[in-house]
Amino acid sequence: MERTSLSRYSRPTRAARRKALAASDGRFELARFNLGRALLRQSRDAEGLATLREFLDRQPTGPLAAEAKALMEEPRRAREDFAPDYAFVTLEGKYLSYADLKGKVVVLDFWATWCSPCIAALPALQRLAKKLAGEPFVLVSLSSEDDGARLRDFLAKHPADWPQVWDQKKETSQQFQVTALPTYFVLGPEGKVLWRRSGWGGTTAGELDGTVHKALKAFHDANPAAR
Repeated sequence: MERTSLSRYSRPTRAARRKALAASDGRFELARFNLGRALLRQSRDAEGLATLREFLDRQPTGPLAAEAKALMEEPRRAREDFAPDYAFVTLEGKYLSYADLKGKVVVLDFWATWCSPCIAALPALQRLAKKLAGEPFVLVSLSSEDDGARLRDFLAKHPADWPQVWDQKKETSQQFQVTALPTYFVLGPEGKVLWRRSGWGGTTAGELDGTVHKALKAFHDANPAAR
């Protein structure tokens, strides 16, 4: 999830940018979106936000519109490693989104019942969820099973008392560019990606636990009234 630095590129003049956009005659709004994002990456927020607003005025719906709105809400998304604007529904029917979980430390566990390392990780995840009950913390497991009934059968035999999601179309997995199972993310209260790891080994539980506790300590230090 690396972000390419734009610092080595020369900055186009405002007149040149406007000329290029005008020449597209409205056919290439992608250029306007990319320009707005590039300006934000250069910390030129006023210009970037104005350009993204122009983009949204012309293309108010669709995936790029959603990303433009997220960038306008938090311009640092263009410069730092923030989670995508995710949303999903748990097996119990509860809707959860980036906005719903903002303000909490979040662990996302991408797994499947056929993945033996994923199963090996379950006791450690269970301990983490139990230990942090009452904290501003949420653990969510997202399974990319092809068969939802198999997932429900597995969970009936191996209860996991934290939110479970069937990522049926692998939409969230694709958003987070997950290519191997298990894959874990720790997100800070603002949605910034603090840690990502694929696989489960001898040190993974300790790294996960340590990252979560460090994030919670930072949150409590910044918000003493939340203790």
